[in-house]
Amino acid sequence: MDTAQRKERDLEKEIQGVSKCSDNIKTAEYGHIDLYCSLCSISIADYHRGCTTCPYVLCLQCCEDLRAGNIRLGAYRMPVKYVDYGLEYRHGGVKKIGKVSVGGIKVLRRHTLIDKDPAKHVEPSKRWVCDENGAIPCPPEDRGGCGESTLELRGLFCGDAISKLIEEAREYNELPSSIEGNSCPKGSEGPNEESSNQYSVYSPNFKQTEDMTREDLMDFQQHWSKGEPIVVQKVIDTDPGLSWEPQAMWASLCYVNRHHKELRMTTTNCLDFSKEDVLPQNFFKGYVKGDFDSKGWPKLLMLEKWPSSKLFEEELPLHLFELLRRLPFKDYMRDGYLNMANKIRDGSPDFDMGPSGAVVYGFDHELGRGDSVTKVHYERCDMINVLVHEQAVSPTQSQRATIQNLKEKHDSQDAKELQKAPNEGGEIEGAVVWHIFRKTDVPKLATYLKENFKKFRHLYCNRVPEVIHPILDESLYLDAYHMRKLEEDHGIRAWVIVQNVGDAVIVPAGCPFQLRNLKSCTKMRLDFVSPESVESCLNLCQEYRVLPRVHARKKDSLQVGKMIVYAVRDAVSDIKGSRV
Repeated sequence: MDTAQRKERDLEKEIQGVSKCSDNIKTAEYGHIDLYCSLCSISIADYHRGCTTCPYVLCLQCCEDLRAGNIRLGAYRMPVKYVDYGLEYRHGGVKKIGKVSVGGIKVLRRHTLIDKDPAKHVEPSKRWVCDENGAIPCPPEDRGGCGESTLELRGLFCGDAISKLIEEAREYNELPSSIEGNSCPKGSEGPNEESSNQYSVYSPNFKQTEDMTREDLMDFQQHWSKGEPIVVQKVIDTDPGLSWEPQAMWASLCYVNRHHKELRMTTTNCLDFSKEDVLPQNFFKGYVKGDFDSKGWPKLLMLEKWPSSKLFEEELPLHLFELLRRLPFKDYMRDGYLNMANKIRDGSPDFDMGPSGAVVYGFDHELGRGDSVTKVHYERCDMINVLVHEQAVSPTQSQRATIQNLKEKHDSQDAKELQKAPNEGGEIEGAVVWHIFRKTDVPKLATYLKENFKKFRHLYCNRVPEVIHPILDESLYLDAYHMRKLEEDHGIRAWVIVQNVGDAVIVPAGCPFQLRNLKSCTKMRLDFVSPESVESCLNLCQEYRVLPRVHARKKDSLQVGKMIVYAVRDAVSDIKGSRV
């Protein structure tokens, strides 16, 4: 950051024809509004260029790209479209025309792939170039600017504050590492299907998270610094005084605020990943007893971000208190001093690190189509996922026979349309099965997904027509067939973790993962940013930056650059205070 800012200051001196410009850099005043680049949507931590006439702002990286003539060609593109051919097609039948009332075939754009703003789908017609001296004019209106003024250099901090902060930090940069020389004697193999050391998972089991010692923290850091996932068993115990059953939490919400009884819940149907509004009573009934569509196929629904972080704070304070009390490695979580997200939480409206919940249906066998899954992707930062409740659902023999008949139709359809062999997945004991990939395997994983995306189905059971980013699209799930092919073709495997009620799975930023729910499950999730993952978070921000503007994961809401500035500033201040 400092190198880019020094370079921009030197260029500004040439533009202004002065020997020093740091005193002339305007300190931007945006109140509590988080600042994002108008072109690439990355969050801005300090220096940027802004228009004096309109709200257009440009990050330094886009300034450099513009001067080099490297503005991304993929910034504008049409979204991926999926067609609803009806329930018969989803279960192996023929394609049918959609409802006449919607004008023939009903077309829906997948919310995870596109932005609905039509202006973002059109390539601007007017050329936008910088001046010979490097000054950048505000872009024309069809590029989001006003085309009238020159973008001026601004900073969120005064002058060369970042350079001065770095000089101060270097004075205190000789402190010993807390994990250096630790051999981690307490490391143990986690609940994997593989027992080799390469794919074992550090999995401590504490009677109480309050019992953890400094040595336990160092053991965690030894594995965490290598980018490995961690499993902590029995974080949440069954407490008769506080129920994590979702219907009980909903009843608590209704007791506090009766309007919850009247609200429909927007769920995702895992068969075709379409949205479906359901009454809470019906949703919770299906959670306990199971639900089936008109063909007899399991209807697996997912209710995401329920309860939301706001509901936890305002209407479920006891659940929030208990969850935070039980979290392991508290120095990294929520208000911990090693959670860098704490530095900018206050006054940042786009910044929500949780906790939030998810309530999902599950099925014990891998169906191959319509499984209760989170598709392969990686998150913007570190994450802890705690399974607080599970509910087994047992179909009758007659229902299982119907499922098998439909599965044979699905397999036949896949052989014709996807050139894919039948799925070979079996039954696994547990509540949730995770596949977590190493950061070093990301290039090979992305290559496999790019080569084979046409062998996957997504929205409305359509064959995936294209991928924009094979991992960030979150449109592909590797079933048993694809996991086997991935190892055969590219020699990579995943950590396999089976999560049971009470277990916490901690996933580092930059590790792609997917999961499948084997039972009805209620989970609580909390995001955090550890010092060990800062580099991965920065790399992910760059991947978000080059996504097309139509991509729904385009916006960099993490603001990791700002986190780093505030974290270093606070650390320097703390060290100074301790030496007075």
